[in-house]
Amino acid sequence: MSYCKIITNGYNRLFKAWTLSVLHGITLGEPVRFNELKRRIPNISSSSLSDRLSDLVDAGIIARTVTQGAPPAVHYAFSEKGRELRAILGDLDNWIVRWEK
Repeated sequence: MSYCKIITNGYNRLFKAWTLSVLHGITLGEPVRFNELKRRIPNISSSSLSDRLSDLVDAGIIARTVTQGAPPAVHYAFSEKGRELRAILGDLDNWIVRWEK
């Protein structure tokens, strides 16, 4: 696959609706459960959150962990790949805070 195609695919994944908000919500505290993440992201629907989480798990950016119990608990956290991305997103957050006033 060409370099341009790889970059385009990556941008398309990251800039899909709600993806950056979901990543930012996970950055605020790891691990996080679905409903807590939903509370952190104003106006996101449950279906949109579920779709973005599935996309990010499939991409290996976040990990989904099920803890046994009654009922079982599902937590989301950055994978190793995602932790590397989190550092980059921190720079993006700083840029936004600086220029979006």
